[in-house]
Amino acid sequence: MGAHHTEVGGPSDGIRIPCRATSGSDGTDGSAERPFRTINRAAEVARPGDTTPYHRPHSTQLAGYAVIFGGDDRYVGNLFVGGDPSTAYGPAAEGYGPTFGGTAGYDGHPASFEEYLARIDDQPPGDHHRFLGVKQPVYARANAYAAGARPFDGEREPRVLGAATATVVDEGDSVYLITDLPDAFDRARIGVVTGRDLERVRCADADFEEADGGPATMEIDLIGEARRPGGQAAVGPIAGLSSGASRTRIF
Repeated sequence: MGAHHTEVGGPSDGIRIPCRATSGSDGTDGSAERPFRTINRAAEVARPGDTTPYHRPHSTQLAGYAVIFGGDDRYVGNLFVGGDPSTAYGPAAEGYGPTFGGTAGYDGHPASFEEYLARIDDQPPGDHHRFLGVKQPVYARANAYAAGARPFDGEREPRVLGAATATVVDEGDSVYLITDLPDAFDRARIGVVTGRDLERVRCADADFEEADGGPATMEIDLIGEARRPGGQAAVGPIAGLSSGASRTRIF
């Protein structure tokens, strides 16, 4: 991950809350010299009125600034496997709140754009201040959760499975994904996901599309295998993944 920042007050004052996933720390003051590690921490200390820049579709041209209080995210057809968080993040993981697997960190977000607008309507009369502190919608459906990973409380059709393991192993010049998944995983299937399946981005007012204007198509899996249009394949990063013990070379 690269460096992320949040613009505060607009383009004229140039104030930023820097975040750097590789070298930052959520225990610092968030200055340019000592950036935060996570966007969650930056959001925690951001003041009402802080804004984030966004761009025009297929361009680096700045389109505007907006208050973004989390959300406007999409999770479709993923596989989440829980386990010991210290294995992935280290024994002293930094961040906002406890570490866990899944999308339950979005609990409390609206699950549709209509629900988001209803929450805006419930705010006191005003202008842009009505949007401050209102979480944006999260669009989640057809994800699978195993080994204690938990779905977002607004997800449609989550598949909650039983015990499972998933480990990434580096062996010389090769990297393998080692999995052991329950039988129920074989019923967690999804077709090819395209831009037409993903809700329009709110602030940038843009669809998920290719440069030619056609919908983006996510048909190639992690190991280069194509998902068949009109067919069903395993959720997660590998279309041919199945239940039981499996060893898949990913690099």
